[in-house]
Amino acid sequence: MFANDHGPDPHVHPRYNRRFSKVSIASGEVLGTTNLTVRQLRSVRRWIREHEDRLLDQWLALRRAQRERERT
Repeated sequence: MFANDHGPDPHVHPRYNRRFSKVSIASGEVLGTTNLTVRQLRSVRRWIREHEDRLLDQWLALRRAQRERERT
């Protein structure tokens, strides 16, 4: 996750070696383009499901912190 990311939907940026993607936490959908293999995406989606609550908590905390910085 990136604190300065401007995407409206909670998502993660998984990387495998030189492969990358942007994947929705809620749906597991690829947002934009990806060069991850099908097998890697399956693994990412499984990991997201297993950690969804924590990922969403972190996403919301990052967004709150970002809004606070923008106010100052």
